[in-house]
Amino acid sequence: MRKKNILPDIYEAAFPFFIVLLYQIIRKTDAVKEVKRSPLERPLLFTVFLCYIYSAYHWRCPFCDKDDIPGRFLKVYEVRVETEFSAAHFLRDYDGKCENLHGHNYKIFAHVQGRRLNSGGMLLDFSKLKNALRNVCGKLDHTNLNDMEVFDQNPSAERIAGYIYHELVTEMLHTGIDLTYTPDRDDAVLIAVDVFETDTSRARYSPF
Repeated sequence: MRKKNILPDIYEAAFPFFIVLLYQIIRKTDAVKEVKRSPLERPLLFTVFLCYIYSAYHWRCPFCDKDDIPGRFLKVYEVRVETEFSAAHFLRDYDGKCENLHGHNYKIFAHVQGRRLNSGGMLLDFSKLKNALRNVCGKLDHTNLNDMEVFDQNPSAERIAGYIYHELVTEMLHTGIDLTYTPDRDDAVLIAVDVFETDTSRARYSPF
């Protein structure tokens, strides 16, 4: 899962302790100085407490800009598309049946995540992502993967996943959409590509 800014977590956890500490300091200061407490002290403290409850419910501080849905403590949207291709390969540095030429009907899943939706309420257009994934996998379909230099004669499921991931990012750039992952991004990023050789065998590539 992508990294997220932990400052909101620190704020949420520490805020009530700061309020209690501030209240105790005020009480002790008033006791030392023998100052009569203001009648607004308790209403003010109660108001600050309500602000904390509000901020916890809305995830962000009520005094900060917020675009999150109420009641969600971690808003992450994810879309996934899939496609298939068939190809032959063998693993040169492998001791077993897979060192012989054989084939698979590969199933490919691409995962995109983000915290911010566009003006249409979508994280990403399914059709653009699906078409890009099909274009990338189409270059592998009905080929001998060992003929591709990028796999260095060992086109494992892991290497195929990494190849498709980077090619998919490049393909999406041609449509004007940048899915490059960086930890500080809130919009759509490509977080993983899964490659299934069989229904029970999966390899995944993630950029983090």
